[in-house]
Amino acid sequence: MFPLDYSKVIDLFDRYVARFQSAMAPQEKQLAGEMRNKLAVLRDVSREIVDLTNQIYLVARLTPNENDEITLGGMTIKLNRADPDKPVQLAGAVRAYAEHPDRPGEPQIKDAENQLRRRAEEFYVTAHRITHIAGDLPGLASFKAPAIRIVRNQLMEHPEGANSGVTFDSFAYDMLTGPIIKGVRIDNQLQHMDKGFKPNAEEFLSNLERCLEGAVAST
Repeated sequence: MFPLDYSKVIDLFDRYVARFQSAMAPQEKQLAGEMRNKLAVLRDVSREIVDLTNQIYLVARLTPNENDEITLGGMTIKLNRADPDKPVQLAGAVRAYAEHPDRPGEPQIKDAENQLRRRAEEFYVTAHRITHIAGDLPGLASFKAPAIRIVRNQLMEHPEGANSGVTFDSFAYDMLTGPIIKGVRIDNQLQHMDKGFKPNAEEFLSNLERCLEGAVAST
C-alpha cells in the first residue's frame, strides 16, 4: 500500500488561514490552530498505518517469495502463476479475526496487528474531530466526510445504538485498503460496512480539498 499525500490539503489549509485570519474571532483562531495540528497528526498516523500494513504482510510472508511460496499457519504453499513471466500477487488477500486477548497467532504479528488497530482507531477519532472543527470555521461548514462519520459513530463509539447494532468485535486489513473496522460480521450484522482506511481517507482528503479551495477562492 502506498502512502497518502497530505501535502496539498495542508498547503490549502495554510492558505485558508492566511485568507481568513484577520476576520476570525479569537476562538476561531484557536480552533484553526487545533485543526492544523490535527491535520499533521492525521498525516503521521496515516503513514504509520501504511508502514505497519506493509510490514505485517512482509513478516507474515503473504507476499510470495522468489519461488512463489507463501506461509500460512506454519505451512508453505506453492502458488501457480497464471502467466509464467509474471510473479503471483496477493495484494488483495485479507487478514481478519475476531478480537480476543488470547487469539492464536505469532506474537510478532499479533503485536503489529494490535498497533495497526490502535493507529486506525486514532485516525478515525482525529479525522472526526477535524470535521467538527471545520463546522465552526468560516467557509468550511459544508465539509463532510460520511465514511469517517459512519466508522467512528456506528462502528467504534456507538455500536450498540439503535442506528448501528454492529457489536461483534473484529478487525481486518489488506494491502489494497489497509485496516477495516469490524471487518468480520456475524448474526446478519451487515449494516455500515467499512470500505477500508484508504478509500475513507481519500474521501476525507478530496472533500476537504474541495471545500478549502472554494473558501480560498471566495471573495
